[in-house]
Parts: sequence; structure tokens; C-alpha cells
Amino acid sequence: MPDTNPDQSQFQPDSKLIEWMRDIRRTIHQYPELANEENRTQKFICEKLQELGIPFRTEGLHTGIVATIGPSTSNDSDETPCVALRADMDALPVNEKTGLSFASKFPGVMHACGHDGHMAMLLGAASMLRHTELPGKVVLLFQPAEESGEGAEDGPAFHYAFLLPAARVPRPARTVTPPAISGATPRSPWSEMVTTPSQSG
Repeated sequence: MPDTNPDQSQFQPDSKLIEWMRDIRRTIHQYPELANEENRTQKFICEKLQELGIPFRTEGLHTGIVATIGPSTSNDSDETPCVALRADMDALPVNEKTGLSFASKFPGVMHACGHDGHMAMLLGAASMLRHTELPGKVVLLFQPAEESGEGAEDGPAFHYAFLLPAARVPRPARTVTPPAISGATPRSPWSEMVTTPSQSG
């Protein structure tokens, strides 16, 4: 576990943290798992969160994880600031032929879309944020099944049950269709979740 300096300006990672993140990324890369099969990945991420002393939940989230940094949620109100950081977890049905020392050990499955890096970066951010005096919460979302879209279908469950008090989520998050794929059927809005506090009235 990296010993992050709580006074680091601009949240610059030091060499120990970078090495820790690199090792995490390479370990995850060696053991990729397809959508809804991220059991080993979930266990590994939970172990890293435990190392950092960051509380997390997995109940009812299948292979996903929600962790929280900051004040206890027991006294949340409409005015409590909350920011969510998200990383996807699943790999692709691709046969890796890179020849790297940390290449996939599972034939026909590879982290070819960078989700291994996303998880390592989110844990790195968590390592720095855990030392910071925060005015509100930072919620870490580890989302399974991003490639299949099924994990996004569970997005509202994460949103309503774990991310924000119900009073702060008066309506479902909006769905965004990028211009490049205009006309496509929008997926459930996991990554477009609205975290703006509800307005009075």
C-alpha cells in the first residue's frame, strides 16, 4: 500500500504510488474477466480498498463495488456535496498476442479496452483522496458489464441505493446520445448520472 503524502500539492502521485498502480494494472490485465463474470476482479479490488482503509459495499451489486471516501452518510442532506468517480471492470472476448510478460493468462479474453487501467487509476485517486479533508463525499463506482451494457442497466440501483440520498435524486438521470452516433438507441445512463442536488420546490 502506498504511503501517500497528505500534503501533496495538486494531487501529484509519487513514484511509490505510480509503481503500486502499475502493479495493480498488470495484475488485473493477466486475469481478465468477461461481463458479469468479474468475480476475481471484484475480490482483488476489495482487497485493495481494504488495504487503503476505504469502506465499500458489494451487497446486491452482483460483481460491482461502491466505495465511499469522506464524512459518514448518516447525516447527509440536500446540501452535502457528492462527487462520483467511475471505472469499468470487464474485459473483451479477444485473444491477446502481445507477448508481454503480463499478458492475459486466459485464452480468448483480454483487457483490450483499457478497463484494467481505469481500475488502477481509480484506486490511485482513492489513495490520494483518503488523506484529504473533504467537504462532502467521493463515491467510487466499480461497474461490471460495461461492454455488454448490462452493468449500465443496473446503474439506477447503484444510484438510488448507494450514491445519493433519495432527496437529492428527484428524477432519473438524463440519457445522452453522442453526436457521432446520433440516431442510435441510447443505453441506460450509468456514465451520465446527474449528481446535482435537488432544487427547493
